[in-house]
This record gives sequence, C-alpha cells and structure tokens, in this order.
Amino acid sequence: MNRTHLQSHRPGNKDSAVTQLNRETFFLREDKQTSRAATQEGRGFDFLSPGTDLRSDLMSAGVKMVFPPEEVEVESGVESVELPFKTTADLPEDITVKWMKLENDEVEGEMVHVYQNGYDQPEEQHRFYRTRTEMNEDLLTTGDLSLTLKHPTGSDRKTFICKVYREGRVWMEKEVKLSIRVPQVEVESGAESVQLPFRTGADLSGDVRVEWKDRYNRKVHVYQNGSDRPEEQDEFYRNRTEMNEDLLRTGDLTLTLRHPRSLNGNIRTFTCKVYIQQQEVEVESGAESVQLPFITTADLPEDVRVEWKDWNNRKVHVYQNGSDRSEEQDEFYRNRTEMKKDLLSPGNLSLTLKHPTGRDKGTFTCTVYSRRMEKQMKIHF
Repeated sequence: MNRTHLQSHRPGNKDSAVTQLNRETFFLREDKQTSRAATQEGRGFDFLSPGTDLRSDLMSAGVKMVFPPEEVEVESGVESVELPFKTTADLPEDITVKWMKLENDEVEGEMVHVYQNGYDQPEEQHRFYRTRTEMNEDLLTTGDLSLTLKHPTGSDRKTFICKVYREGRVWMEKEVKLSIRVPQVEVESGAESVQLPFRTGADLSGDVRVEWKDRYNRKVHVYQNGSDRPEEQDEFYRNRTEMNEDLLRTGDLTLTLRHPRSLNGNIRTFTCKVYIQQQEVEVESGAESVQLPFITTADLPEDVRVEWKDWNNRKVHVYQNGSDRSEEQDEFYRNRTEMKKDLLSPGNLSLTLKHPTGRDKGTFTCTVYSRRMEKQMKIHF
C-alpha cells in the first residue's frame, strides 16, 4: 500500500516537510503553537493514509502550505500580466484570499487584491491598484488563485505575495516576483539633448493633460489646456524640457530633455501618462436615457479596451476587440447601456445609460487601455 510520508516540524528542526500533491510541490510548515500541543500530547502525523483529504489533514494539523516562488517577466506596455497561483480544485467557501505587495521583498505593503465571502473587496484595495486587478470568477471550483494585473508599469516591479486564510490562520502562501523590461535609450556622455519617444493616436482632445515624471515621482514636464505648465515642473528640470507644439494633432508626446546629466553608468526611468478631464452631466428625473460624453482621439488602435465603471467599481460597460463584452457587466447595468458601433474611427467613447434612476447618481469613470496610452523609458549613460 502506497503512503505519503509527511515529516512533522518539531522544535529545533529547521527543515520544512515536503510532499507532492497534484504535481505541485508544497513546502509545509507547522504552526508553532499546534506543534507544541501535538508534542505534549504525544501525537504525530508522520503518515497520511491514501484516499484521505490531504488539505483537511494539513489544516487540522496547523500546517501552512508554502508554494515554490515564481518569477514573471513582461515587456513594458503590455495590456496585462498574470501572477500565477494554482492550487487544488474545490476550495472551501470560507477562505479569504489576499494579494499584497512586498516592500524590500520582505515587509507586506500595499493591498493589491482581496477576495472574501465569494466576492472581490475593492474597498480594501490600495487606490493604485483599484480597477487594475482581476481574479477568476470560478476560483473556488478550479483552485486557480492567479491574479491578473492590468497595465503594469515600472512601479509594479516588485515581489507580490498571495496568502489564503481560513479560520483566522494562513493556510496557503506563494510569492511571485514581477520584472518589467523597459525600452532603453542610450545617450553619449556630453550629448546636448536626448529624446524620450512616446507616440499615441492622432487628434487628442483639447482637455488632455500630459505628465512626464521621473523615477522619484518628480514632474519633468506638464502639458495641459493647450500649453506647457512650467510652474508645475520640478526645479531640476526647469528650462531643460520641450514637447512638440502640435502634439494634440499628431499624438506625438515625445519629450526632449536638454543637457542630460551623467549618472555614472546608472539608469534613470521616465514615465509619461495621459489624463482626460472630468465632466459633469445633469439629467431630468424620468428621462428615457442619458449620455455620458467622452470624445477622445480619432482612429484609436484596434487593441484598445474601454471600461466604464461606477463609483463602486462596478463594471458599467466594457468594449474590447471590436465588440461589447456584456458578460463582464455588472447585473445592475445589464441591457441598460450602449456605445456607438464605430467608436474606434471617430474616437467617440460616449456611453448611453438607459432609464437612469436615483440609484445611478454618482461618478462614472471611463478608462481606455492600450499599449500606446502609457509608456516608460530608461536612459543609459
């Protein structure tokens, strides 16, 4: 009869037990309090009988399952990246799943995503990750706790940790290190200037705001309402930057940095972000419909994804790959929204909301995702 050997972790034993389960290697650590109790009572769990629920045995024994860490690498500008964490199928309904960012690879920092009681908990997320994360809807059935992180940037180059809690204790744990390859520009020492290229779709709307920042979050260059905003620049970059005069028409947001300073072989990262200003719409009670306007660039790229969300982070309407994605909508908005069929060509991303009521009062946000909408650039000296 085949049996799986499980070595208990008693005081003074530094080695964690290792077993094989569904072709995934688990590093097992017994909770110290449980270990002491088991030792005092003379109980052991050196062997597990075949056919038993290994997860239940491990949980009752106070064992935490630590999965082997992984590393994921993607190119800067990708639409999304998956942080993998595949466990066993048919997970219990009472688990809580928390994805967190590790600061200095050891201290738990910002809350990236929380799943509890069968639902995501966006109110517990750090605002930097709100609307940017997603987990599988059937994660309990499949045991796939992988996290999709949308539009990763240089700020996401960190180690993430996922912890699965049950009955107030950590039951499973895994770390995933995310690396992002950023386009690089090499500059010769003493060069008069350097260009940081960034080209988007043409004919940006007049209320656009463009921000170039460095790795320290200092404002390198700001453009808004048709002109540069030098008063918002960091002193270090004052009188040293320039953008094209017709950038709204051409969609060329390239930045020229004059007299680049030598960094003794180090790398400096710059990020350009494009913002669209907020609008306010009033509607009469009992109106048949209301339009939430959003006129953006003409001839948007085909890979664009458009997400309208409400103040509770519920998906109001989703458009991707040339068609609406009604299966992603929140039930509250199903069959109540509509966008233009040829929205890519005119750049009209306005949303029609049918039969608005008092429950629709609030702020709606439209986010456009594309590889062209955000870009980072590294400079080598």
